[in-house]
Amino acid sequence: MLSTEWIIKGRTYPRTENMITLYQKNGIKVIACSYADDISLNVLPVTSCGKCKPKTIESSYLPKELYLGKTQQLFMEVCQEIDYAIVSDLYGLHFCNVKKVIYDIHPTLLTVSERIILAKKIKFQALEKNYTSILYYLPSPIRAFTYLDILLRTGLEIIYTSNLKKFKPII
Repeated sequence: MLSTEWIIKGRTYPRTENMITLYQKNGIKVIACSYADDISLNVLPVTSCGKCKPKTIESSYLPKELYLGKTQQLFMEVCQEIDYAIVSDLYGLHFCNVKKVIYDIHPTLLTVSERIILAKKIKFQALEKNYTSILYYLPSPIRAFTYLDILLRTGLEIIYTSNLKKFKPII
C-alpha cells in the first residue's frame, strides 16, 4: 500500500517530483522512458482502463475496441507487437487478445478490501502467464497513484514510466 504522506491539507495537489519520490520510497522502480521493443519476457506492460468506452453494447470487446481513451489507444499502438494488458477495475488484467464485456467501475470507488482482492487477481493472472514484473505506463505520475497502489499490493516488481515508445533508438 502506498503511503499517503504526500496528502496536503487544503486543496493543494502534489507536485510530480513529490510523487516520483513517493513511488521510489515505496519500492516502485521509476524509469524516465521505456521502449516496447526492449521489454523483457517476464515484464508485462500495462496501463489503466479509462472511462471512454463504446456507446453501443456488443457481446464482448478486445481491449483496443473497449478502451477508447487517448492514453489507452497510444499505449496499445506502441505495444501492438508484444503481449500487454489493461488494468481493469472489474477484470484485473484484460489481456490484449481476450474479449470482455463492457463495464463501468471507477477505481476511486473501490474499498481497501476490494483493492486487495483485485491485486490478488492481478498477481494470479500475471504469474499464470509467467510475468514476475509489471511495467505500468501512464503519462501523469499524479494520476498514476490509484493504480500503482493496487499494483503494489500484488507483491510483484512494479516499474513505472510516464513515457513509452515503440523502438529503442539505435546509437
